[in-house]
Amino acid sequence: VSQSRYEHYSEMRMRDGMNQTDLESATGMRNTVPINDHLKANVMAERLKIFHGGGRSATALGGGFEYIESLWQGTFRLEWRQMDKDPSSATDNTATSWMNTISLARKIDDNWTGLLKNYLLTTDDRSVAGSQLQNRFQLGGAYRPLWTNDFDALLRYENKYENNSELTSGEHRFVNLC
Repeated sequence: VSQSRYEHYSEMRMRDGMNQTDLESATGMRNTVPINDHLKANVMAERLKIFHGGGRSATALGGGFEYIESLWQGTFRLEWRQMDKDPSSATDNTATSWMNTISLARKIDDNWTGLLKNYLLTTDDRSVAGSQLQNRFQLGGAYRPLWTNDFDALLRYENKYENNSELTSGEHRFVNLC
């Protein structure tokens, strides 16, 4: 079993990258802790500070697991994020989000791999009644011929559900994509 890997980072970013007026700083730490030869645990903490331009600063904490062996690979991740109150707002518009991702890949044979992923995000803005929910479930396959390598193919089905009860009309969306 390999040793724990701790990483500290501090970087300046141009938010949205295009207008070159929104400047933010991200500072945080990530740590990967091996549990055994196939399983690792991950933890992270981040502070995002807005220096120039619109937007709000935020704090995030998260963690998860990563499993890797010859036929299976999988990840599980949970993250909490809180956006600070906008200084120009008269009300408390602090927003709290929870994000969860689960993904699995299974090697079926030398050429085929099965894929499964689920992404769930909930957000609650304190200045508005209600909350937002987004869930995206994906099922797919990848064909990569090992011996001929003459072409690759990806197949994907996605089920997307969105519910925004923060809007007075209560927006709901249910989509199936192939």
